[in-house]
Amino acid sequence: MKQTKKNQQQEQDIKQLDEALEANKISVDDLKEEEWEMGIDEAGRGPVFGPMVYGAALWPLRFKEEIIKRGFQDSKKLTEDQRENLYSMMQKMEGKQLRFASRILDAQTLSQQQLSSIQVNLNTISHNAARDLINWAIDEGYNIKTCYLDTVGPKQTYHAILKEAFGAKKQDLEFIVEEKADSKYQVVSAASIVAKVQRDHEIQRLSKRYKQKVGSGYPADPTTKEWLKNSFIPIFGYTNDVRFSWQTTKHAMEENGLVVVYQLDQERKDNLKSKYHSKEFFHNIAYCDIQI
Repeated sequence: MKQTKKNQQQEQDIKQLDEALEANKISVDDLKEEEWEMGIDEAGRGPVFGPMVYGAALWPLRFKEEIIKRGFQDSKKLTEDQRENLYSMMQKMEGKQLRFASRILDAQTLSQQQLSSIQVNLNTISHNAARDLINWAIDEGYNIKTCYLDTVGPKQTYHAILKEAFGAKKQDLEFIVEEKADSKYQVVSAASIVAKVQRDHEIQRLSKRYKQKVGSGYPADPTTKEWLKNSFIPIFGYTNDVRFSWQTTKHAMEENGLVVVYQLDQERKDNLKSKYHSKEFFHNIAYCDIQI
């Protein structure tokens, strides 16, 4: 594939930074005690199908000016090709000028936590994923001075949760929690690219598994809506790649005559009986009482 001038320039920039590191006999491990910044963002919070992915990027401040010349920006503002090119560049820089990591939370994991008898809401799941990535960076020995995060829920609440979680472990770690952080801080933009590209790859993998297009996974996506319509399984509903905790899934299952009622959800069961009592297919409704 013929390289564009922009890609050639990116390759040249990386080569020059590699040469500078080699000349100074510096590796990323040698820089762990220097000051680093970290960004965290997610992709796939709203879809009914597929995983939610949390991404993190971090780099030493001494390389920040060189690294941000690469053109990182909010992944939602980039084309698929642009995201893939930047992700490929990050893979080449990984372990040399920067680090990145991710946590992939599949649909089954999200459903289990949200439908458990001790329910975990999506905000808490998101907070836990971010905390896991921060713990990873600290445990690896990186001296993270500032961590930038796109807020999930009220930013003051999120900030307080993080300070309480890491106050004793790393007292000098500053958290910047803001709306649209992925468009304000390039280290968060880089994290958003990691999350978005890895989620895209997961969706492509699932599409191959089902041997048909599944769309983006968002409820409003016509391709996803068509896939949900054609992929209903009597008695079981859907495969584990669908988020059973989403109202979209519950409504689709109910319209197909399958109602899943979890323990402690008797009120919903009674309401559904009343709702469908006059419909012709009421006698076909299957009630599955499940304890998780």
